[in-house]
Amino acid sequence: MLETLQSFDESLFLLINKSWVNGAFDVFFPFITDLLKKPWAVMGALPLLLGFWVYKQRGYAIKGIVAALLVVSACDLFSYRVIKSIVKRPRPNHIEALASTVRVPGRPPSPSFPSNHATNMFGLAVVLSWYIPAGFWLFYLYAALVAYSRVYVGVHFPLDVTVGACLGVGVAFLLRKGLFERVKWFQFPRGPSVNLSPR
Repeated sequence: MLETLQSFDESLFLLINKSWVNGAFDVFFPFITDLLKKPWAVMGALPLLLGFWVYKQRGYAIKGIVAALLVVSACDLFSYRVIKSIVKRPRPNHIEALASTVRVPGRPPSPSFPSNHATNMFGLAVVLSWYIPAGFWLFYLYAALVAYSRVYVGVHFPLDVTVGACLGVGVAFLLRKGLFERVKWFQFPRGPSVNLSPR
């Protein structure tokens, strides 16, 4: 069963990384995968967006930002420090049978499973969609693009990003139940239909 799953995972990886490619994707997905490493994004666009949110919704926005930071920190810690160190799955370019064919712009030394990018981005998407419901589809679309980009650029297998996405969602909901709904300060909803706009 495990061998069948791994074989399917590697076959799907090769389709995404080698077959389902074109010139536009070769520009777009490396850009998406490294977007939050760009100085103009981290020191320019992101602070502007957060500042605008705080300006419009003040304390409510600060609560959302704190919640997002807590979720992403928990996702990153659990994914990178715990699961990666236990599973130690090699990345595609570390596997001899694949190394010579993988289209990879970089060679991260850390283990492959799960994808930290996918875990963090889906955890973030969940929290932001709670605090800004109107952006639901945008947040999840961006998270999905980041996850797919990790396979496209050759640094993760599809299973790595799939499990990472599920892990990010799971961590967000665990923190919601265990912390956010218990601490009044977060002004957190009791159900998905609650309007989170400040009064």
